[in-house]
Amino acid sequence: MATKSALGSDPFARRKQPAAPVEHAAPPAAPAARTARKPPSKPAPLAVRVQDVTGEIAPEPVPVVELPPPPPALGKAAVAPSLGGVRGLWSSLRMRGIADEVDGFGFDPVYFDQVRGALDFLFKRYWRVKLSGVENIPAEGRVLLVANHSGGFPYDALMLMYGLHNALGASRSPRPFVEDDFWHVPFLGLRLARLGCVRANPENAERLLRAEQAVAVFPEGIKGLGKSYKERYQLQRFGRGGFIKLAMRTGAPVIPISIVGAEEVHPMLGKLTWPASQVGLPYLPLTPTFPLLGPLGMLPLPTRWSIKIGAPVDLGLKGPGDTEDMALVNALSEKVRAEIQRMLDDGLASRRSIIFG
Repeated sequence: MATKSALGSDPFARRKQPAAPVEHAAPPAAPAARTARKPPSKPAPLAVRVQDVTGEIAPEPVPVVELPPPPPALGKAAVAPSLGGVRGLWSSLRMRGIADEVDGFGFDPVYFDQVRGALDFLFKRYWRVKLSGVENIPAEGRVLLVANHSGGFPYDALMLMYGLHNALGASRSPRPFVEDDFWHVPFLGLRLARLGCVRANPENAERLLRAEQAVAVFPEGIKGLGKSYKERYQLQRFGRGGFIKLAMRTGAPVIPISIVGAEEVHPMLGKLTWPASQVGLPYLPLTPTFPLLGPLGMLPLPTRWSIKIGAPVDLGLKGPGDTEDMALVNALSEKVRAEIQRMLDDGLASRRSIIFG
């Protein structure tokens, strides 16, 4: 007769019926030569007992407390804490003077205050910048400042920004747009951003203008920075009129600005392209002092500057305008360019000396 399963036919009755005993074969005897090895017995945990105020052992023991394992022995790794301390110190030194928060474009007011002394020296003592026409900039609201470009390095953008920062306050300090090439130079792009410069891009400009900010653009672009000494103060073509399209879309007034003096800080006789490409720049200026004097020859000359801010240019726009009408865009761009050229010519005519103004 077959033995009935211990589980039966009802799976829910498993706990009610005991399992059938299972017979196991006796394990074979271990060879005499080998003896079973017992695992090392774990030491009993230490019991901590307290004494009463009379110094006698308390009659009732306190609960057993497991002691933590001892720390690993320190060998060569013992230098790690000191190395970490050095790194931590270096990190704290690097973060010193950095604002807790920066804006969406990287402007760092703490860093700006740190370099304010250098900017002030360049503006007031080295280039002795004369700033006029500040009253033409509205006290609030979006505004598009359009200026000529020169100098091989965006000195003009920094001086324009710093001058208006002092004259109008931080809330109306313009955000100058700098060519894309400078953002690829190691460490340079980051510092320009921390000072308040913005990477030249139509989307960035529109975003700032819609936030009711002042934006400074240089439509000549890299061509303006690379003008030779013979071409100084001759405005290059204003690209495809991107700043006019920007003014059409945002309704920002366009204010022309002329900068006289910046185009002689590096009297450019030619361009050195190969050495500049090794550091990410489009070129290095070949001047009477560079590369003849080495790095010292890269210092800009102490010319006398004059920055004049003109009245807003009437573009005759009743609304957002037609940004696809390239004939209209080019005509308005040329109108602004002609006004800046006229201001430059007037500034040059009233100047007596490049160095003394």
